[in-house]
Amino acid sequence: MRLRLAVAVVVLGLTGASAGSVLANRTGDSTDPVAYHDLTRAIGPLTAFGRPTPHVFRHERNYVSYISERLGTAVPAGYPERMVVFFAVGPRSTPAYRLTVAGVVEHRDAIVVRLRELTPGPTDTTPSRLTFPYRAISIPWSAKPVTIDWVGRP
Repeated sequence: MRLRLAVAVVVLGLTGASAGSVLANRTGDSTDPVAYHDLTRAIGPLTAFGRPTPHVFRHERNYVSYISERLGTAVPAGYPERMVVFFAVGPRSTPAYRLTVAGVVEHRDAIVVRLRELTPGPTDTTPSRLTFPYRAISIPWSAKPVTIDWVGRP
């Protein structure tokens, strides 16, 4: 009798764990990594970002127009299968400031781009000049909202 009870408890426990795992996946608790292509170097330096600027370009004409207005070269991004996510932090006093992509993940209801701003250290000796750090990445096209998660910022 005790053996049957113990087996029943174990079976119920495993069933509950499996159901919990399935439920977690349905509620968006899981994330899937998204492959991205960094377009920043190919576009080149851009100007005129007075404040943090995020954009999601789902259509090629908007992307080409936006980049061309800011003196860059709109490189092919793989439209219509892909879209471009663009983000700038605004003016900085030295080219030692940089943005890096810490990762891109897809949740059930959104795509999250994780960014990190790298700041100059005390031993960095770079000339003082106004720069506008940004990143432009190409990701698979999606109708889901895209959000930016600034790693290391409050």
